[in-house]
Amino acid sequence: MFNDLYKVIENKENGYLVRLDKENLIFKVHFEGSPVLPGACMVEIARGLIELKINEKVKLSNIKNLRFVDVVVPTDNDEILFSFGTKVTENETVEAKFLVSDANAEKTFAKFTLIVEKA
Repeated sequence: MFNDLYKVIENKENGYLVRLDKENLIFKVHFEGSPVLPGACMVEIARGLIELKINEKVKLSNIKNLRFVDVVVPTDNDEILFSFGTKVTENETVEAKFLVSDANAEKTFAKFTLIVEKA
C-alpha cells in the first residue's frame, strides 16, 4: 500500500519532493469524501526517504518532537517536500530532522525527528 502512495519526483539538495497518488486506497478510507494524509503515512514516507538517502534498509527506532501543524489534503497539495538532514549517532543509529511542507516550502505540515536503525 505504501509503495503506491507516493513517488519521488525530484531529489533536492536537502530532501525529496514527492507526489502523492490521490487515487490510493488510503485516501478513499481516510476519509471518504474528504481525504487527508494520515500522520502515520507521513512518518512512513519519511522513513522510506531515509532509506533512499543512505541506500540502506532501516527500521524506525524512535520519533522525537512530532508536531503536526496542518493537514495534507491530497486534492489541494499532491506534491509534498520532505526536507531533512541526517547524522549518525554514537551508537550507529541515524537521526533525521524533518520539515514537511508544500512543494514551494510556503506551508508547513509537520516537523519531527526520526531515529532509525539499520535493518
